[in-house]
Amino acid sequence: MIELDDFILKEYMGFSTDKLFLNYLDNDSFIMKYITSEGLDNYFNRITDNSNEFGINDNKVYIVYKNNIRIGVILIQKLVSYGDKVFMEISYMIAPEYRNRGYASLLLKEFSDYYQDNYKNDLYLQIRNDNIYSRKVALNAGFIKDNSTRYIKKVRDRIR
Repeated sequence: MIELDDFILKEYMGFSTDKLFLNYLDNDSFIMKYITSEGLDNYFNRITDNSNEFGINDNKVYIVYKNNIRIGVILIQKLVSYGDKVFMEISYMIAPEYRNRGYASLLLKEFSDYYQDNYKNDLYLQIRNDNIYSRKVALNAGFIKDNSTRYIKKVRDRIR
C-alpha cells in the first residue's frame, strides 16, 4: 500500500471486489478508446506477469482510493533500461463519476513525485494527440511534452 497526501494506492491482486470495479471501468468508452479494448483485468494481468531476468516485477497496478472509495487505477511499467538508467511509463484512469474534479492531475503529480523520490527514474506518459484532457492533466502534473505523443517528467534533485 502507498499512502500519498490525498490518495491511498493498493496493489491490484485480482480480488473479486477489484475485478468488479475493473468490469465497471471496462464499460467506459473513454477507457476503451485510450487505454485498452482487451479488458482491464486481462491487460493488467499481462503487464504484471512480465518479470525481469531476476524474477522481479517492476510493473505494478494500483487501485486508487479517495476517502475509502475506489475512484480509479494507476499503473507503472518498465519501458526499457540502459545500464543503471531505467525508463518507466505511467498510465492512469479515473472512474467517470470522479472526473472533472482535478483528481487525475493531483493523482499523477503525487504518484510521480512519490515514485521519483523513492526510485529516481525519469517517468513517461504516452498520450494520443486527440486526448486533449490527458495532455492537460500531464502538464498540470509537471510533465513536459517530449515529442508528439510522449510526455516526460525528469528526476528532480530534491533537498531533503
